[in-house]
Amino acid sequence: MSYYSDMYCYGCDGQEVGITGFRSCLGVVYVGQRWLYAIHIPPTGSAARAPRAFADLISSFVEPKGKGRLLVFTNANERANVETEAKTIKRALGDPTTYLYRLTGYPNIAAVVRVRWEGRVVGVQSASEDHAAVVNGGDRRVGTYDQIQGPNYAEPKIPSNPNGWSEITAAAQVSRVYF
Repeated sequence: MSYYSDMYCYGCDGQEVGITGFRSCLGVVYVGQRWLYAIHIPPTGSAARAPRAFADLISSFVEPKGKGRLLVFTNANERANVETEAKTIKRALGDPTTYLYRLTGYPNIAAVVRVRWEGRVVGVQSASEDHAAVVNGGDRRVGTYDQIQGPNYAEPKIPSNPNGWSEITAAAQVSRVYF
């Protein structure tokens, strides 16, 4: 199976994780030595609780602090303070190598990101939420850091269209910042 994070939720999977439907939210993935972890962080007041909740999840799986890779995704020019937010998450996780991806291929629409093990390499892809055709399914979330609002977020989600995803390294879709 796989885990895709939606509003205020976090979880993990050994093969594939992702973030569904983010437009002004942050999508964050931690690539650990044994697991992949994901959290979806909307731009609300509760976002300040997300880094600690995410770090607690990862440490509960006995991942060595700071040894993984942190991938932070934002849609186009959303989240003016994204670098500050990414650095806060980075510190909470023990300063792992961090990449900030600003997706530029999805202006004014929600994006979906997936990260998965492909042999010994991690593959990172994106699609519009409409193209990914997100439906109920996938692994259950491990937890939430705020109250989930609305029936749309009651069940875990997973993309149902396996075709047409774009590698996220395509220059037209991402500007990457390393820090």
